[in-house]
Amino acid sequence: MRLWRHPSGLLLALSGVSALALPLGLASDDPVAAHLALGLDGMAGAAVLGYLAGVISHWTGGRGPLLPGPALAGLWVLGELGWLWGHPLFLATQVVAGLAVTLPVLVSDAFRAHKVLALAPPVLPLGLATFPATDLVLLPAALILWVAGRALPAFQATEAQRRGHNPRRPPPRWPLIALLALGTVWAPGLLACGVGVLALLAWLCVTLPRPDPASLMLQAVWAALGLALIGLGVQRLDLIPAPLGTHALTMGAIGPMILAIAARPAMERPLARAMRPRALHWGALACLWAATLARLAEAIDPAGLFWSLGWAAFLAAHLPALRREAPTPLFSARR
Repeated sequence: MRLWRHPSGLLLALSGVSALALPLGLASDDPVAAHLALGLDGMAGAAVLGYLAGVISHWTGGRGPLLPGPALAGLWVLGELGWLWGHPLFLATQVVAGLAVTLPVLVSDAFRAHKVLALAPPVLPLGLATFPATDLVLLPAALILWVAGRALPAFQATEAQRRGHNPRRPPPRWPLIALLALGTVWAPGLLACGVGVLALLAWLCVTLPRPDPASLMLQAVWAALGLALIGLGVQRLDLIPAPLGTHALTMGAIGPMILAIAARPAMERPLARAMRPRALHWGALACLWAATLARLAEAIDPAGLFWSLGWAAFLAAHLPALRREAPTPLFSARR
């Protein structure tokens, strides 16, 4: 199957296109709504749906989404465009796309944790339409804590097995999610969550001192996620001005984490060796970090330029891969 027909292929491309267009939201009549539509819904939402659409067959014993990949992407982009045009009811099309991924997992013998995670695609657009704007950024942050908190130890366990090591069982992720939820009403909860993220990183470094290049990229962004959560907590304690902490989370952690995972289907896969990011992937990540530093320095125009350059580099690697056969498994190297 070509990657463009795979349930994840076009959704990951849609995530990159939405992120690329994010700086244009500043020129709209309602910049906040445009950023929510392009950033949290388009970039984060499409990436979450694309990731889950690509992994549910491993959870269900081979059962995939109820709709083909192009249909899932079409429904999602229709909801995003509707929101951009001021019609949030169009988000119902995203709920349909989410249910097409969720239902096969719920009726299968998948683990309970997988069934809970599979609820994310239909719940995310509903949450975006109902949650207070100040807390919306925590929705994709929670999903990334759950998904990346599970995926990164799993990727490193695969590499450990390849080297002949016995991988250790990772610590539970639910305390991080609980602290993040607590952070919506109590800022120190965000500080504790950030410290917990950094503690998990320390555990990963001890478990596998020399991670493969793709996991090294994820480790670096995981560290940024911990620091950004601490920064958001500091912002909510009024120790730094808003929206520095919020932008540190979205531009320095959520965006790069999505990029680091979405890039994996297009990465190089040397035979019997670890997956390797392409030069475009490293360049994209460097641009996103440059954008974050520029934004924190209040250099808005350079921040937007670096951000768009980063996602353009991601698409330059991903779009040609759509014509190639989708690798198996999609987000990790062969065991």
